[in-house]
Amino acid sequence: MFNLRGLILDHALPKGLGLGDAFAPHSLGYRPFLDPAPVDAYWFWWLVPLILIVPVVYRTIKTDNLSHMPRRAMYLAMQISAFMIIAAVVLWGTLQIF
Repeated sequence: MFNLRGLILDHALPKGLGLGDAFAPHSLGYRPFLDPAPVDAYWFWWLVPLILIVPVVYRTIKTDNLSHMPRRAMYLAMQISAFMIIAAVVLWGTLQIF
């Protein structure tokens, strides 16, 4: 059924099924870049886990003593959120001017 590279061989499939028939059900799956999920109304809520997870992972890797990690991670999360707010205000102001 499979050759050395793991590809399905045509002669090993049941009669009447070519390679196109065998893979047809899988070709109609979700295509994330062509059909993105409709999250226009609530996309900004995805920023909350981003702002919380990135500092925790970063500080866990960079901190020698893990007892200091929660405080440093929250400080970094505040910096990230402040930068995002400042960037949003600057971009909004630029769009209002031009």
